[in-house]
Amino acid sequence: MLALGYYLFTAFSADWAWAGAALILGLVYLALSRLALQLGDHYLGNDPVRVLLISSAHIGLSLAAVIWLADATLTLAFALQLVSLSSLQQRYRLQLLPWVIRLVLAVVVCRLTFNPWLLTYASDNHWSLWTYGGATLCAFAAARILRQDLKMTAWLQGGAAHLLVLTLAAEVRWWLYDGDIFRAEYSFIEASLNTLIWGVAGLVYLWRSHLSEHLPRFYQVIAGLHLAAAAGNYLFWVVLFYNPIWHNTVISPTPLWNLLLVSYGLPTLLLLALWRLLPARWSRYAMMAAGLNGLMFISMEIRHLWQGQLLLAHPTSDGELYTYSAVWLLLAAAALLAGSWLRQHGLYRAGMALLLVVVAKLFLIDMSDLTGLWRVASFMGLGLGLLALAWLHQRLMPSAGMHRL
Repeated sequence: MLALGYYLFTAFSADWAWAGAALILGLVYLALSRLALQLGDHYLGNDPVRVLLISSAHIGLSLAAVIWLADATLTLAFALQLVSLSSLQQRYRLQLLPWVIRLVLAVVVCRLTFNPWLLTYASDNHWSLWTYGGATLCAFAAARILRQDLKMTAWLQGGAAHLLVLTLAAEVRWWLYDGDIFRAEYSFIEASLNTLIWGVAGLVYLWRSHLSEHLPRFYQVIAGLHLAAAAGNYLFWVVLFYNPIWHNTVISPTPLWNLLLVSYGLPTLLLLALWRLLPARWSRYAMMAAGLNGLMFISMEIRHLWQGQLLLAHPTSDGELYTYSAVWLLLAAAALLAGSWLRQHGLYRAGMALLLVVVAKLFLIDMSDLTGLWRVASFMGLGLGLLALAWLHQRLMPSAGMHRL
């Protein structure tokens, strides 16, 4: 009735009076809640009445927050109730109160998730830090308070993980767009940073799944969601849409230490970490993806080093072509030797496949314009390089292991 009066009675619009009435009403329900919790199984002491009074107290305080506080601070006021409700649940073990906690968590998560489509805030203050960050801390604190309740811990940790990703994404946009978080723009660097944020979050939860005794499946599901989001974002936006090979994406002219390192180099390290954390039947796919992505990253760095840009419309010089061959040959040799030494069949086969690609490129492209002694010297150099690789393979790998490979 108080909320309806505030929104319908426009003739009396003094916010301080409405908020004061809501605060008094919330405090009255809070006192009744304390009385009900102190009673035994009397009329006011049964579980539904206790939960109803506690919920009413929090609704009254929430209504006061709605009237008094700014929109950006309102969600934080709701998130703080997760801490108070979890503290009450930890102390009194009520049967219905966990559902109230889930409802408040859902409200906070939905409000912050759909903020770009619901509300816009002024960019004159750093509201995202205390709104998103504060709500994340409240969810983690509530999960810590209810750590003995495994079901509620799973709910609260899942919500906190989602809020943490939203916080990092909001801070990235705040930094990129001068505080205008809701700007209708999605840039190459933002897509690259989001890939790292979601990928690292997925790896952390995958690592937690190996350590957890009670919630491994929960951590695996959360890890899968984050990794799927990172993979989709990376493939669509970074590899396909904004790829500087065919898109006019601005890359710093500084060799090696440029945006390519963040956009394509660090995801290779994430894939290598994923290879170590995934089960054996899936890890080989992560290794294959890491190899392909690393090869793409190194090749893009070579083109950037030679031309200062990556667009395919610009012609490729002979020196750049030879650099590709030399670097790819070194990578193939490293993969072959590492695969032999570590008994990794997949790595060995990948090195062999890359070696065949290098040899085909040398014959069909690099040496196509060479004649006379230059062609002879090139063939001799390639042959000597392959002989040296075979000799190293025999020296580093025991005969039994070589037979199996």
